[in-house]
Amino acid sequence: MARQKPSATPPAPDWTLTTEQESTVDLLASGKTIGEVAEALELSPQSIRAWCQEPGIRAAVNRRRQELWDSVGDRLHSLLPKAIEVLEKELEGEHALLAATHVLKACKLYGAEREIGSVEAVDIALDDQRVLSRRQSEQLIWGRVSDGYA
Repeated sequence: MARQKPSATPPAPDWTLTTEQESTVDLLASGKTIGEVAEALELSPQSIRAWCQEPGIRAAVNRRRQELWDSVGDRLHSLLPKAIEVLEKELEGEHALLAATHVLKACKLYGAEREIGSVEAVDIALDDQRVLSRRQSEQLIWGRVSDGYA
């Protein structure tokens, strides 16, 4: 019997973004609404919404948000020496201690970290596929259960 060659894995989807999609990513990551993005780029809100469903766009927005968040974190961390100075000088003062505590919290030295989401389009696409499969399985199971009781 002839030995079969293993099937080749399908090529990864091309998540290359157009210039308009890159602009959409930047605007969304900076906090603009879909309507504001559509207006700024002179596109329909429906186009922007459709793009927002694509794993490549979602991953790019998450990556850009992560970059922005990291930048803010770097700036906050640069304030840490000043906050420590305030703590050292004003440890017993009312307002300075409160301000210093806020800086420490903002620097993730006090509290939980923020989770952005995956920055890889392939991971988002796989997650979407898992969710869809789970929903289809649940519908199949609940369909069978309701058929048994009908």
